[in-house]
Amino acid sequence: MSSMFSQMNKSNYFIGVSLANNSAISRAVSPLISQHSDAIRWQLPEKWHLTTVFFAGSYPSDLTSQSFIDVGIPTLSVQGQKIYHRKNQGILTINCASIEMFFWHRRICNILKIIPAAFDPHITIARGPFEQISAIRLPNINSQFHFNELILFESTRDNQQLYRKILTFRLEK
Repeated sequence: MSSMFSQMNKSNYFIGVSLANNSAISRAVSPLISQHSDAIRWQLPEKWHLTTVFFAGSYPSDLTSQSFIDVGIPTLSVQGQKIYHRKNQGILTINCASIEMFFWHRRICNILKIIPAAFDPHITIARGPFEQISAIRLPNINSQFHFNELILFESTRDNQQLYRKILTFRLEK
């Protein structure tokens, strides 16, 4: 692995946008929590975020608070739900893929000097057994989100998913 990437154990890293306690998401998700099995692990509202770029066990170590200053600020539109299937587990997400987000994601990848992966920007809402996750239907969320910063997060897992902010990137139009 290149020396420009930092090394950490048992952590994943991603660049995202905090959507903590967002009222539009809360209105859609809150009624569902009591309707579904205890096997479903719901993301806590204070941990809601849009994942834009995911790094496995390392991230580029040359990032600074100015790294993305000229990347622009897209309007984040909700495009419905998407369910991922990984090792008999389901991951319920709010899909935020759009043409604008596609090109914005490409600009971020160019700055990072990484090859863009097939990746949909998304907000993780819940995890659990695939059969139970696939039965959940989120109501339509007609909302646009506006933001002016990106955050490099570290994600670790003990008994629960923990996110730690490592670096904040201010964005300008």
